[in-house]
Amino acid sequence: MRINIEQKGELTLPDELLQNLRTVHGASVDSWLSGLGSLLKDVLDSRDAHLAPGDPPLSYHLVFFAEQASGAEITVKCTVPSWEQRPEVAGVVALSDAGIGPELCWSDLDRGILIMKRVRPGATMPTALPSLVDDARITRGVATLAAGMARDVIVGDRQDDLVPVRYYTRALEDVNRSSSLWSEHRDDVQRALELRNALLAAADHRDVFLHGDLHHYNILQNNDQRWSVIDPKGLFGPSGYEFGAFTYNPVGIQYHPELATLTRQRVDIWSEVTGIPWETVRSWGYVAAMLSACWSAEDSGKGWLGAMTIAGTLRDIEPVR
Repeated sequence: MRINIEQKGELTLPDELLQNLRTVHGASVDSWLSGLGSLLKDVLDSRDAHLAPGDPPLSYHLVFFAEQASGAEITVKCTVPSWEQRPEVAGVVALSDAGIGPELCWSDLDRGILIMKRVRPGATMPTALPSLVDDARITRGVATLAAGMARDVIVGDRQDDLVPVRYYTRALEDVNRSSSLWSEHRDDVQRALELRNALLAAADHRDVFLHGDLHHYNILQNNDQRWSVIDPKGLFGPSGYEFGAFTYNPVGIQYHPELATLTRQRVDIWSEVTGIPWETVRSWGYVAAMLSACWSAEDSGKGWLGAMTIAGTLRDIEPVR
């Protein structure tokens, strides 16, 4: 689908993006799309900006680059307005204040718009299926970022805008009982829910800011050759939860020929770098992978199989003695 922005150019929305938007937002997508061209023209006019070259990946949000008359480069992110954007904005500001993410320039939550400074060069961490050696290096880098966020990102008065992990993981409680995931892996869903409750009830955990979706595609190299973190979910909870999204990335990791070894190595390194106990890291990884499977089970079919493969691997590995 093409969106014409009067005097600004044209954007192409891929079918995958449109399908994902409809899955999440339902019928409200069509009315949003009908007014998208005029909305984006208004936004670009207000920032004195025009479209700039570049093709950021599009999955659940429309993201594109623009350049202001001053020469400043910006990233525009827009979607159907929803409650998820308020914690995202809080996360973007918190990460920027901590020096780990791009600066938020402007937002209009009523219209579903966020504008941030563009990250250059903006290359992601490697997303091809890695060797064990390469994955060890990547895991160490991501775990170091997670440890830095837990230590340095100040929540303060933003806490009310962040989403508690218990609420964010509610799909474990509300899983589609008519899905094939439930009929084939009910015990795993219940195990993940019980494990989540036990981890949240643990007396020794400390709630911190969480990105909530920390993986290869949300970590970009900046001009200083350091890493900037983008697209936070904006969560609040135990630091071990941050391992979760990393476990089932990059896309296709469930097909790795040495998946069990790689998965155990990831838990080992994450625990070593962050200081979080090995079993806690493994458990949060399992909970998050099962959560991803539950999200996928909201649709018909077996889109949950990849996440379930990761969850089963995490469930079955044992630490190296």
